Amino acid sequence: PVQIDDPNVGAIVAKCGPESDVGKLLLRVASPKQSILERGTAMQGRVLKHEPPNILLILLDAVSRRHFFRKMPKTVTVLESLAAKHDGHSLHQFFRYHAIGFSTDPNTRALYTNSSGKHSPPLDPIWKEFHGSHLGYMTGRVETNCEDWSTQYTGQVSSEYLDYELIAPFCLPEYYPAEGNPFGNFQGPYSIRARCLSGQYVHNRSEEHTSELQ
Repeated sequence: PVQIDDPNVGAIVAKCGPESDVGKLLLRVASPKQSILERGTAMQGRVLKHEPPNILLILLDAVSRRHFFRKMPKTVTVLESLAAKHDGHSLHQFFRYHAIGFSTDPNTRALYTNSSGKHSPPLDPIWKEFHGSHLGYMTGRVETNCEDWSTQYTGQVSSEYLDYELIAPFCLPEYYPAEGNPFGNFQGPYSIRARCLSGQYVHNRSEEHTSELQ
């Protein structure tokens, strides 16, 4: 058994022996500041026609449209099949839309806050809307780039609107070099080599955590 007294530690990597290259990412599921049940008390006495849907937002930065079709054909097939049903699903593709230069800042701000520009005071992120919803949504966020998006791009610390947030494991030197340029061609989150953390692909780590939250 491992006792973690620091309430800010939500994840550790456990390995079988100091020489082992394979480890298990262990996550601590703690009670949020305000329980989901407390947030959902407004639902008492109401009859919903449908259960509120799970909402999963995935951002791949940066992948061109054609490269997305080449490298993720199964995902393309699923998206196109949903759009073909004509039952409320929609698929939007941006043809002949190009970015020259670094566009992560305005694009992610537009995605999360509905505005590409900087504001003072900063605009609230979309997850605040779900966190405060009377439907009792649980909110979580995974960032595989060792970066707190809210602080970096809006100047606002919005972790208070998240029940679960996973960033720290992706700051380990094995994946995110402690020295030198962490964004090189052969190391770090943008490496052309396989990006792994304790013997497992980084994207599998994030998908595993997301599945546990659902």
